[in-house]
Amino acid sequence: MEQFGYDDVRALANGARGGDPFGYRGELVTMVNLAQSLSGQTAAQVTR
Repeated sequence: MEQFGYDDVRALANGARGGDPFGYRGELVTMVNLAQSLSGQTAAQVTR
């Protein structure tokens, strides 16, 4: 789990999106993007 980063969470969330009538899954992706930007990591960096 030490190498599991924001990109991995985003990929899982997008892969499970399916029908999203209330927008909760889309909101999760938005929050992951925000958390990544606040952490100072870029999309290419891996959490170690």
